[in-house]
Amino acid sequence: MTISNHSLLKKIEEEVLKAKQLHDSSKQKQHVYTIKTLCELILEQGAETAADISHHVNPAPTTTLTYEKSQPLKTDDGSNGDSIFDF
Repeated sequence: MTISNHSLLKKIEEEVLKAKQLHDSSKQKQHVYTIKTLCELILEQGAETAADISHHVNPAPTTTLTYEKSQPLKTDDGSNGDSIFDF
């Protein structure tokens, strides 16, 4: 389930307003932690989207090279050319 960034940003704004209204630092930290969690959600969604895009890239098609076996070289002196010592 994907949550839109707009709704997450709206929730972050609400948490910022709540934190600003409080004078108790421990309660402010709770709201700041909530803001941090919401920011991480936005960042993780961006990373997942980038990962999804990289998975959809088609790999380059592979080509198979074929080797045709050639006929042995026939010479006038009777050597067939298979040996490195045939001159």
